Amino acid sequence: MEPKLIGKGKWLKLMEIPFKTKENKIDKWELVERAFHKEVDAVEMIAFIKQTNELILISQLRYPVNKHAIEFPAGLVDEGESPSQAALRELKEETGFIGNIISVSKPVAYEPAMTNSHCAFVHMEIDLELEENKNPKQNLQDDEDIKVYKIPINKLEEELKNFEEKGFVIDGKLAAMSFGFSLNLKK
Repeated sequence: MEPKLIGKGKWLKLMEIPFKTKENKIDKWELVERAFHKEVDAVEMIAFIKQTNELILISQLRYPVNKHAIEFPAGLVDEGESPSQAALRELKEETGFIGNIISVSKPVAYEPAMTNSHCAFVHMEIDLELEENKNPKQNLQDDEDIKVYKIPINKLEEELKNFEEKGFVIDGKLAAMSFGFSLNLKK
C-alpha cells in the first residue's frame, strides 16, 4: 500500500495514502506535503524586543484565504540549512532585524490531519542597541509584501482583536499563543 501522487506544483504535492479501517477495509486519505519534505520544513520565529518586551509580528496576503494574515515571521528551511540558520536568515529577510536565538523547539506538526509538514518554533531576542537593529531594512523576495508590527506582549490579545476588526485573519499558531497568555493573565 504505497502513497499515490495525485498532483504536484512548484511547492506542494497532493498525495493519497491507502489505509485499513478498523473493519479491515481499504480506504484513502488525502494529504498535502511539501515538494521537498524534510524532518523540519519550516521555522516560525517568536521574536521579542529585549528593551521593550514587544513581540515582532508580520502581515502578508495569504491567497488561500484571500486576506492579509497576522502571523509570526516564518519561512522554509533551505537545503543544507539547520532550523537555526533558517530562522536567522528569515528574520533578517522578513523584518530586517538580527536576532539572538534563545531556544529551538523539537519538530511540531502544523496540521497533522491535512499535511505531514513540520516546523520548529524558534524563540529569539532582538537587541535594539545593536547597530544592525537601529534602522532595520527588509530583504524581501519579489513575490513578498510583508509589513512588520511591534506588539506589546501584554496587549497581544487586544491588538489581535483590532486586526480582526480591520479584516485581517489571525494565524492559528499565533492565536493559540495569545489564548494561552490570556488564560495565564486571568489567574
